[in-house]
Amino acid sequence: MNRSTAAVRAAQLRAVVSVNRELILLYWDIGKIIAEAQKTKGYGKQVVERLADDLQKEFPGTAGFSPQNVWFMRSFYLAWPAMPEKPSQVVRESATSAHQPA
Repeated sequence: MNRSTAAVRAAQLRAVVSVNRELILLYWDIGKIIAEAQKTKGYGKQVVERLADDLQKEFPGTAGFSPQNVWFMRSFYLAWPAMPEKPSQVVRESATSAHQPA
């Protein structure tokens, strides 16, 4: 691999890590909003269904806002109520381990 190819690959990896970091933060924030609304306002299951519907309408053609995925966002927040300072590190570690032979 020559230097220019390596530079392109490194830039691609940094871009992917950056996007994944932002998605992790977004999903955690959405999960937090849901969990707090359910706790403080007494919202039930309908808040998740409504939010998924609202997100799908606001961002048509954007994948990831199905009711099931929004439930996963809530579960993600509940599993990690204190977001790590550097979620991108978690992404890098996951990406590295995914490419290692089993």
